[in-house]
Amino acid sequence: MKKKFSNDKSNHVPACHKINSSKGSATPKNFLRRSKDGKGLDYNIIKFCDYLEIYYQTKIKYKLSFKNNDPILFLKCDLNILNTIKK
Repeated sequence: MKKKFSNDKSNHVPACHKINSSKGSATPKNFLRRSKDGKGLDYNIIKFCDYLEIYYQTKIKYKLSFKNNDPILFLKCDLNILNTIKK
């Protein structure tokens, strides 16, 4: 499953190497924070809601948890994860 997930082209978002390294496995909230925190590489995330939509669809497709994600951030992009978070 992990290999299928990592090779899924619908989950790939174009980014330069430095930004991709900065993002790592961060949640969208931490990725957004890192983009402008003044520590190391600062960058502008263009079309953040488009990125979040891909992230959301991938989580749904592979039945992955939204537990560590910020529901308010998703709501700002008209995505509701409240009913997907298991307590």
